Amino acid sequence: MQFNIRQSDLINPLVNLLRNTSNVNNELKSIQIEAISNDRIRLISSNGVNTLEYTLPALDVAGDTVMVNAKDFTEIVNRLRGLIKFDNGSIKCDNKKVKIGVINESYLQSDSTTPENSKQFDFNDLKNVIKNRVFACGEQSQAVLNSLCVNNNEIAATNGSVLSVGALSTETGFENLLISQNLAKEIIQCFEGETVNIGTVGSKIVIYDDILKLTGASVSGTYPNYSQLIPNNYAKRIMLEKNILIDNLDLMSVIADTKSPIVKLTFDKGKLILESEYSGSEGVSELEVDYTFEPMTIAFNINYLIGVLKNTNDDVVELQLGDTNLSPAVVRGSNETTIIMPVQIRA
Repeated sequence: MQFNIRQSDLINPLVNLLRNTSNVNNELKSIQIEAISNDRIRLISSNGVNTLEYTLPALDVAGDTVMVNAKDFTEIVNRLRGLIKFDNGSIKCDNKKVKIGVINESYLQSDSTTPENSKQFDFNDLKNVIKNRVFACGEQSQAVLNSLCVNNNEIAATNGSVLSVGALSTETGFENLLISQNLAKEIIQCFEGETVNIGTVGSKIVIYDDILKLTGASVSGTYPNYSQLIPNNYAKRIMLEKNILIDNLDLMSVIADTKSPIVKLTFDKGKLILESEYSGSEGVSELEVDYTFEPMTIAFNINYLIGVLKNTNDDVVELQLGDTNLSPAVVRGSNETTIIMPVQIRA
C-alpha cells in the first residue's frame, strides 16, 4: 500500500479515528487504510458500536488494504509537517523516516448502502441543538433515557431531573429516532462542513458528508411523550439575564455541598435573592428582576440549573414558575424549552 498525502489533510481525521478506537482491544485498536482510486484513500476505524470512514485526497495511490496501529500512526503524523509518503508502513517526510508495522488484511468493511430517508441539514444548526441537549442526557440503566430523541424538528434529552427540548430549523422526517450519547458526541466532534446528511439503514443511523461517514446503531425503545410534560399555563414569568445569573450561581456553587449542591431562589417585588449554605459557610447574592407576583422561594440542584442556563443560546431567558415551590420550573429560549425539577427546601 503506497500513497502520498499532506499532513494537514490527515491529522484531524486521524485524531477522530484514534478516539473512536478507545476502550477496544486487538484489531479494533487499528486504522484500516484502503485504496479507492489513484487519488483517493479511505481510512476506517471502529469501536464495535460506531464506525468512522474518511475519504481523503492523496497522490500516487497504489496497492490494496493495510491495518496500522491507530495510536502509533496518529502520534507519528502529528510530529510531521508537509507531504507524507507512506509505503507499506514506511513513513517519509522531508529528511525523516519512520517504520511501523502493518497488517495486510481487512477487518473492517465499508458499507456503501444508500441510507433511507436521507436529509440534509445545516451543520451548525444541528451541532448547536445536539450540543445543548447532551448535557441533559442521563446515566441510567435504561438506554432509552440515556439517548437523544429526534422527533420531527425537535431533539429532546432528559436525566429525570432535567428535560431539554431544542428545535431545528429543518424538519427531519424522523419520529422517535433515538441516538446514543456517544454517537451524538461524535457528531459534534467529527464533522466540520457547512452541511451534513442523516439517514437510516435498517437499525443503523448514518451521518455523512463528502469526506466523512459516521455509522452507529439506533437505540431501540419508545421515548416518553415529553410534550405532555411541559407546562404551558404558568402565570409567573420572569425575564432573566442569563450570564449575570450564571456568574452569581457560580459563586454560590463554591459554598454549596458538593454531594447535594442546593441553591435557593427567593423572588420578591423587583428582586431575586440567591442563597447557598453548607457546614457553617453561606453565600447570598441579590439581583434586580422584574417580578410582580407573590413572594416565592424555590430550590434547585445548582449544577443542573447552571447546566440549563449554559446550554441555552439566548442572552435573556424566561423563567416560568408554577403555583408551588415543588412544581417543575420551565426555562424558555427562542428555540428551546427546558424543564428543571426543584428540590425540597430543607427546614
